[in-house]
Amino acid sequence: MCGGELDGIQSIIENEDADEFVRSGALSSLVTLAAAGQKTREEIVSYFATLLRVELARKWSHVWDALVSYICDLYPADLMDDIGRA
Repeated sequence: MCGGELDGIQSIIENEDADEFVRSGALSSLVTLAAAGQKTREEIVSYFATLLRVELARKWSHVWDALVSYICDLYPADLMDDIGRA
């Protein structure tokens, strides 16, 4: 559906005015793209790291829960310290 372009999906994820469950669904779509081989695991993990470290506001929401869950699905060991800090 995204034609290989992540800008639209990322804009939903990063939009704090969007519904948190819609944003979480957008996160899920990135994991699906990696599983389907349309994006590399490294691309998605890198973006998730950016969300953890910079992009997401430091306030609780379902988006944070979903992000940690999807990170664990991809198991990037190098982000475990970031998850702990979050």
